[in-house]
Amino acid sequence: MDTEEPPLSNEIWTFPDRHLEVVRAGPRTSAPPVVLIHGVCHGAWCWHHFVRFFADRGFETVAVSLRGHGASSGRTHLHELGLDDYVDDVVHVIERLGGEPVLIGHSMGGAVLQRYLARYSDTVSAAVLFAWRLAR
Repeated sequence: MDTEEPPLSNEIWTFPDRHLEVVRAGPRTSAPPVVLIHGVCHGAWCWHHFVRFFADRGFETVAVSLRGHGASSGRTHLHELGLDDYVDDVVHVIERLGGEPVLIGHSMGGAVLQRYLARYSDTVSAAVLFAWRLAR
């Protein structure tokens, strides 16, 4: 395995009614892409290690900051946003990426992922609910 880490691209994806921060790496021709969905009080930044991990193995990988988080729009309306709004953010990201991604959700991101699957399960290759605990 190459010891050099794949470069991360911090991007703002603009849509008509919002902009979403994404951290991206890996070849854009991979199938399926990997989409990482963060938990509460986090953003795309919390996935840097995993973006590199999957990119290093040849997968296009995108971590999204849901509205009101990270550098995405909606911070002033965070208290008005709910899971359905975040599902809509994921819909926008997947449409921009194309293909049938693998979705990985952590904490609140897992709830977003489950709600997404309830409506759009035919648009994904696989889904993973993920939790980690920091060692003390």
